Amino acid sequence: MIFPIHTTAEAAAWIAGGQLLAFETETVWGLGADCTNDRAVASVYRTKGRPSHNPLIVHVATYEQAHALAQLTPEAVLLARAFWPGALTMVLRQITPDSTDRVDSAGSHRIAPSQLLIARDREGSATVALRIPDHPSALALIKACGPLAAPSANASGRVTATSAAHVCRYFAGVGQVVGLYTASGAQTSATEATATNTETTDSQQKERQKESRDHGSPPAPRRRHNMESTIVDVSQPGRVCILRHGAITAESIDAVLRTSLGRLLDDAPTPPTATSPESPPPLAPGMLTQHYAPQCRIRLDALAPEQGEVYVDFGTQPAPRQPSEQFPTHTHTHTSHPSHDTLSPTGSLEEAASALYALLHRYDDPQYRLAFAPIPRKGLGIAINDRLQRAAAR
Repeated sequence: MIFPIHTTAEAAAWIAGGQLLAFETETVWGLGADCTNDRAVASVYRTKGRPSHNPLIVHVATYEQAHALAQLTPEAVLLARAFWPGALTMVLRQITPDSTDRVDSAGSHRIAPSQLLIARDREGSATVALRIPDHPSALALIKACGPLAAPSANASGRVTATSAAHVCRYFAGVGQVVGLYTASGAQTSATEATATNTETTDSQQKERQKESRDHGSPPAPRRRHNMESTIVDVSQPGRVCILRHGAITAESIDAVLRTSLGRLLDDAPTPPTATSPESPPPLAPGMLTQHYAPQCRIRLDALAPEQGEVYVDFGTQPAPRQPSEQFPTHTHTHTSHPSHDTLSPTGSLEEAASALYALLHRYDDPQYRLAFAPIPRKGLGIAINDRLQRAAAR
């Protein structure tokens, strides 16, 4: 059941009451709960049908909140200065709260997240995944109610939600009441936390980062990705490893490391599979073999469509008219299938990444078979291919 919520105060009160809240970020829509409330976090897993061993990301609004939850290595501080607020999630060693000392050396009051959010690294140490979103209403919300445990707001393993209509499609018929924070006045209320969402030049970006370092709070938001965050493991000093490719490219991260540390990213571990019980639990979300999956069949690296397939091109032909995506009548009743679609008529990886989930939602029906043209495996193309490979897994 969906319960509409329109103000930050109402949303914060909803979270404080132990309820689940769907909210928008610059990456995808999240399904949030108080990260310190065991029952609320368990409800996230139950409502999504998510495996209990698959970790969640904790969204924070300030560096103080991040320090209160985790130990930031020098590499983590470096990447935070470059990419926070933004689409980068960092897996960090958890700070274990001490009943006699709940303030760290930086003066931050420590926060004890639910143990359901804690993963274990190769040494067995407790880790937590953190991100500062780059979205005004999300930042205002987290400043008002505290850090939120928030995976994407969709049924586990299904296509990621990038609109309120997608959220409603997944949760309107479930028994759990889910608040839908549409933030009609979010832009005004969010000014308490951030400036308005504007495009920035390189000089403005440097000024944002300087303000962030000087004042300890995130600067203004940037752009909408419609793609999940990139997740990096920085839990150990001297080591940086990408666990999930996403909206921040490996090249961008590598450039920061090269410039400041003179070295490259470490190789990522082999992701655990959904069908291997002997595999260790994943250290981060998005690492299971089957994920992001629509109900249609998907064929990858197709040079031409086969009989009955919709050919999804990349950069060669214009897109035809598409089926309606309006909620709640999100069904395909037409008898003739489109024969062609596109992720980007101009061959833009940024456009393709932003359009991917909306396209998969359009064809989220067993009657469809999609054949995707090859997409370059570079930059954002790495994340796009990762999502498609997991969506195509059966």
